[in-house]
Amino acid sequence: TRWATSFAALAVAAIIFALTEQPPEASSSLSGAVSSAILNSAEIAAPELTEPSSQLIKFVPGAVVIQPIGLGIGFRQLAHTIEFFTLGAFVATAGSMWLCKLRVSSHLASAAIPVGICAVYSLFDQIHKLFVPGREFDAIDLGFDAMGYMAACALVFCIASLFIAKGKRQEIAAGYSVSRCVYTTV
Repeated sequence: TRWATSFAALAVAAIIFALTEQPPEASSSLSGAVSSAILNSAEIAAPELTEPSSQLIKFVPGAVVIQPIGLGIGFRQLAHTIEFFTLGAFVATAGSMWLCKLRVSSHLASAAIPVGICAVYSLFDQIHKLFVPGREFDAIDLGFDAMGYMAACALVFCIASLFIAKGKRQEIAAGYSVSRCVYTTV
């Protein structure tokens, strides 16, 4: 599963690369199609979220508006967050598995390495845009990317910590010695 998770992370990175490689027209067309699909789905699933009287969240063409503060977040920015959440989840999971294999038990390394890898890839993604005609570096996207991979890495780290805590409880009950990742009999 280390290899499968690693390949999944590489596949997500390749998809992000391919999406960045799109010319602006294709990117806008894809964004428009996704925006329409989201808006149509919202109209069907929760029509009150598309009406002007919506109190909390309102779906409008191309964005989600958080009504109480009037904050509109474009679907394109949300797409960055979702892409990098997915990347972060796979990188953090693979990283955790590889660190266990290498017997690295540092919680700091478990958290910092995946975040660092995702941050570097996010920056690479923005720099890559400079070489695609019609696209440009957008520092705001770095923040939306960071929201995605930081949330994913935190989630994976919390889930891993729960498994470790469960293992330590089992260690006391069953007479096993539990390291960060490896169970060995006493």
